[in-house]
Amino acid sequence: MLALLLLIAAPELEYSPVVLRDFRWQTQLQQTPSAWSVENLLEMGGTPVVMSNIESGGFSKVDPLRVSVLGDSYLWSRHTLAGIDVSDPLHAGAQALRVPFRLLDSAAVRFSENAGADMGGVALELQSPHAQSGTEVGGLYTTPTLGGLAPGAIYLMDTLSGLHALQRMPLPALTRRHFHDNWSLSFARTEDLGAKGALRYGAQIDLGTRRFNAFDTSGPAGTFAEPFAIASFAVRYEPPSRSYDSQPWHVFVAAEYRERKHLFAEQWWSRDESPAVQSAALSVGAVLKDFRAGITLKYEHSNAAGLTTPRERFDLDGQGLAPYYPRGDRIGVNVDLRFDRSIGFSRVFAAVNERIIGFAPSVRAWTNDQLFEGQPIGRIDFRSSPTLILHGHVSAGLRDDRQLGPVRLAYAFYGLATHAGNARLANTVALADIGIKAQASLTAWKYLMPFVSLSRSPVPLSANVALALTPGYEDGAVFAGDTLIDTTGGAATSVSQGLIMAKVHSLAFGFESQLLPPLRVSVQAIGKTFDDTYWTRFASETPVERDDDRYFLTPGEKRYTLDNFPFGERPFFVGGQAQIVAQDPKRYLVSVGFATMFSLGTTAFGNGPFSNDIAVVDPSTANPNARLHRVGNMENDRAYFLKAAFGVRIVDTLWAFASVRYKDGKPFAFYSQRVKDGQLSQVYESPKGSLYKLEGPREDAHVDIDVKVGYTIPLGHGRGLRLEALISNVYDVGSEIAERQGQGTTRASLEMAIPRTGFLTAELVLP
Repeated sequence: MLALLLLIAAPELEYSPVVLRDFRWQTQLQQTPSAWSVENLLEMGGTPVVMSNIESGGFSKVDPLRVSVLGDSYLWSRHTLAGIDVSDPLHAGAQALRVPFRLLDSAAVRFSENAGADMGGVALELQSPHAQSGTEVGGLYTTPTLGGLAPGAIYLMDTLSGLHALQRMPLPALTRRHFHDNWSLSFARTEDLGAKGALRYGAQIDLGTRRFNAFDTSGPAGTFAEPFAIASFAVRYEPPSRSYDSQPWHVFVAAEYRERKHLFAEQWWSRDESPAVQSAALSVGAVLKDFRAGITLKYEHSNAAGLTTPRERFDLDGQGLAPYYPRGDRIGVNVDLRFDRSIGFSRVFAAVNERIIGFAPSVRAWTNDQLFEGQPIGRIDFRSSPTLILHGHVSAGLRDDRQLGPVRLAYAFYGLATHAGNARLANTVALADIGIKAQASLTAWKYLMPFVSLSRSPVPLSANVALALTPGYEDGAVFAGDTLIDTTGGAATSVSQGLIMAKVHSLAFGFESQLLPPLRVSVQAIGKTFDDTYWTRFASETPVERDDDRYFLTPGEKRYTLDNFPFGERPFFVGGQAQIVAQDPKRYLVSVGFATMFSLGTTAFGNGPFSNDIAVVDPSTANPNARLHRVGNMENDRAYFLKAAFGVRIVDTLWAFASVRYKDGKPFAFYSQRVKDGQLSQVYESPKGSLYKLEGPREDAHVDIDVKVGYTIPLGHGRGLRLEALISNVYDVGSEIAERQGQGTTRASLEMAIPRTGFLTAELVLP
């Protein structure tokens, strides 16, 4: 019992064989102030990551995970369970399913630059039944919105980032997105099967309601509720433990059912535009010595409610300019096969990842009327039809990790082929390229171990590219008044004959030091360019006419071509981080990390993860209006942030933990909007904002402090009662703001700062 409380209440760096250090939480991650949420771990402790989800106390665990790792697009993120890809085949960059938090052994952030990685992402491991015993049954209850702003909050935010939101005019609406209620029930058990091996299995149910501000354009301001439910299950089987077999094989099964009423409400879609969804996912995997195989199945049903809601286009800096999502049934399949075996002087590896998307629309034709400041300006006629999409990649090569005297060398050399196609045999793409990763560290001195890393990483085609090329998924005809001015979707898109694969080139260096044990210091810096990313252009001459400072489309249908990034200024990322860790497992833990992440490039028109990201494919990039102030900071840019964690044993089994996070706000840009003859033209008023002397606005800082106290009451005979209390955002000083979409020209809502929330947990531990 006591052993569960001795180690780690917060993340720390794990020093893996490759020298660019992955970021990992240890086995006792259940003791962290996480509200049983991997998303909260990433937000509060994951120094190398930037999340596009608004998160505090597990608020975003219902949403598709959008996490950028060291500047890479969140759409490229690969999520693994036991080393097997369990990424969502329907939502690029997200996890297909959750597993019960109590069953997790570790959670790690993996970097695409490492020799043993495909792309960056989140790697989860299930607990081994040979390392656990007994049964745990517990529950978590949420007490939302505990009081208002803390004393001194306004003064502190004035000091950190200028005027607090409550000091601005007009005054903000004080209602913020928050939990209305939230329950979690968890069960985990280990079964010793003797000579037949052992099982570790469990389940978790999350039930609750979140409340969002109603950024509706056709109704009064207010809030709306989003009920949600998540039920997850996982089981891991291992054969009998043998002393000579350090890595026994194992198999796992994980499943999830999820239900929510307003998909994408987290990205400011209105209650009428965000569909209700029900989804189910199943993942089965086998992990052997040299071979891993897994299959993940995902089913999603989205209803047709609000499909024809008029779309108000007046939006100064919205997250999605045209948030349309075809309703119907989606089926996704993710097959992942991996082989890795020593051949003497090196290791040979091969991987196959294939994904299938099937879509059957419940509504095949619908119309969205377009409004500007409440007045009609035109419409979009949409068409959808049944589609089947296949995309994926195959890679094979050599890699090694060995000590050569005072130098440790890790490398990987491989070929990668990727493809995307559909049942209509339209816009089929097949691309190939070579990846090279080399990393070296000097290990002769324990007190200072420098390293350097070089990599060239081809990027496989993701689901967002495949969907953009598929006729019938979501084809549209755009009208200004009654005049056709644009056509969109896969039916209006072709593929350039000269298309090549996108790739990331990176250079990293740094050092690790253990000069004063138990104090450990790690410093690393990285720079990377994103080359040949995908870009949509007009298929022929630019069909626009200029009017003063902007362009308007000429009448008629439009054709688009998917090509590579056409401009000379390649998108790039520069980042650095420093981590200090000190711990005595029986007494305390201190972990402090500082990072800076500067990301600059040209992306699709708009703000937020659906547009201001290097991997988004969108017809807006063809419009010359998007080229005014086109170079700006991207969604994953955070000029700097600080993440720290502390843990101390007070007496016996009474522990206290705290997590502290400070991050500056993300960049955005205001729009200048004008209507002519029923056609809306939008341009940026400035580049997307930065703290590095670029023009343009930037949202305010966030400060979150989470505090947790845990106490275990021994009940005798190996039994115990674990009680925990957690307060998330205890000081409540965040002042990041968002506009009242469609309701005038003000930015007047605190809704991006989730208020102070309390969590109470009770868990019974049985032998």
